[in-house]
Amino acid sequence: MTDTESAALAVEDLSLVIDGAQILRDVTLGVATGELVAVIGPNGAGKTSLLNVVSGTMRPTQGRVALHGRDVTTASPARRARRGLGRTFQTSYLFLGLTVLENVRLAAQAKGQRFGGLWRAPGRSAAALAPIREHLARVGLDGARNRPAGSLSHGDRRKLELAIMLASGSTIVLLDEPMAGVNSEDLPSLMELIRDVQRDTDATVVMVEHHIDVVLELAHRVAVMHHGALLAFDTPENVVADATVRDAYLGEPL
Repeated sequence: MTDTESAALAVEDLSLVIDGAQILRDVTLGVATGELVAVIGPNGAGKTSLLNVVSGTMRPTQGRVALHGRDVTTASPARRARRGLGRTFQTSYLFLGLTVLENVRLAAQAKGQRFGGLWRAPGRSAAALAPIREHLARVGLDGARNRPAGSLSHGDRRKLELAIMLASGSTIVLLDEPMAGVNSEDLPSLMELIRDVQRDTDATVVMVEHHIDVVLELAHRVAVMHHGALLAFDTPENVVADATVRDAYLGEPL
């Protein structure tokens, strides 16, 4: 288990109580640089709440969140983003009326890159836009760069979110059910893309996911949440073989 003091992302003794209900209970885990951790558990286990606390959209009742060893427990989401934390949500948050390229361009500008006027025609600043097109090419969307984001399929919107993460320079990425709503035919390519982006950028990824086959294929380690607590945190093979995990969540052996 990764020492929380040396982890890229660490949560220690994290608890969250809302209106008297215990949502998270004493969660401690450390995620190493370049590691992909999947968070699984039944509905209501606290998975998304954990991402909310890590990303800063919710404040924990107790405990600590650290990014690369720096305490960000009371930091705003914007400040965490400046420290390299990026997040996607179960529902895509894109500017659907803007083009694919413009969505990624905004992320790059937020990082501090300069492109002149926001709405300048791409052809007038081709050299400046080259990095944006590289991000789009990496996720397979350069050919769709001038299409409105709202015209993309659900799977392609997920790919666009990854391109935005690349442009924003995120080194720690939280993915909240990236496969949700994606057609079964598109799952393999999206899985491969997530693996390639994580490997090529050495990003630290924490992914909430319900598709067990995706978890087993992608994750280096799996965190199992149950009733707001961390039930297990181990390799996929050990988690699948854990009788306590099967009884609580997985049911029949996989």
